[in-house]
Amino acid sequence: MKNIGQRIKTLRLDHGMTLQELGKEVQFNYSNLSKIERGCRMPSVELLSQLAQLYNVEISYFFEEKEYSPNNKLSY
Repeated sequence: MKNIGQRIKTLRLDHGMTLQELGKEVQFNYSNLSKIERGCRMPSVELLSQLAQLYNVEISYFFEEKEYSPNNKLSY
């Protein structure tokens, strides 16, 4: 669970967004986003789908061992 949150945080920071900005973009409470990033709460599939679309990554990115690269390509 923490790994998913860390991946969300990495994407958010790489795109220069605050928690508040991301929350507004995906219409999700930013304090709950913070809990997800810290591994205290599990994101829904719907939220992961929105984030994948926003950041132009496959939803599988959140579950696999692949690393994110800033040019939006996934690598091993």
